[in-house]
Amino acid sequence: DLSADKPSVPHNGNYYGLDTEDGSSQNLEIFCEGGLCDVTLGDASFSTCSAITGDPFFGGVATATNIREESLDNFKLNLYCLGMNKTQFDSTPTSTLTGNILG
Repeated sequence: DLSADKPSVPHNGNYYGLDTEDGSSQNLEIFCEGGLCDVTLGDASFSTCSAITGDPFFGGVATATNIREESLDNFKLNLYCLGMNKTQFDSTPTSTLTGNILG
């Protein structure tokens, strides 16, 4: 039984940091309620997007919804890559990422 009041479950909010692979800025948003969590990870230059597309500069966002709190150590996020000269993400994910945000 996990709860957002317990130390192992991240608190709701926005977290900012740097990607250790390429030094780009990242924004992690977590919202948990009733045992389910939504997680959004934004990155100014997702290295995964660059690896998939072969182009060097791609922003992206990865999202996961309705993740059970007890699954926050192993869950899937849909990754959407922003292509060159595009201002909107496609509705189909570019790839999936595996998430782990439990300490």
